[in-house]
Amino acid sequence: MNNMKINFLLFFCVCSVFAFAQEYKGTIKVQKKGGIATLIYDEVNMRLVGKDNSGNILDSAVVSFRIKTTIKGIAYDETIQGTTLSNKMQYQLSRLDNGTTLYFSEIKVRDKSGTFFNWNDLKIKTGYRLEKDY
Repeated sequence: MNNMKINFLLFFCVCSVFAFAQEYKGTIKVQKKGGIATLIYDEVNMRLVGKDNSGNILDSAVVSFRIKTTIKGIAYDETIQGTTLSNKMQYQLSRLDNGTTLYFSEIKVRDKSGTFFNWNDLKIKTGYRLEKDY
């Protein structure tokens, strides 16, 4: 008889825990805080993209920028709307046989709330020479 009361009490506790757990249905909302933490140059796709505090890539963060560089003694200066370099600049950078420095200036970015603001100038080294510097 005593064993039966213990089993009944145990069964009742387990059932009440499951019933209590089933009452609270809903979704967990994860809110990513912060905006653009940094800008990076994607050498594979030849574009300038943003990166947030969580490490997520923000493809549409960069609105426009100006790029200056010298390739094989020829100076290039272009103003780009969007994130990706122009076809002419992509062709020139794909033919590099040594390193060069890319100067990004007049960078305009847009955060998640849609606010536009200016970003600091960037100086990025790219090209074949960097593969030998490890």
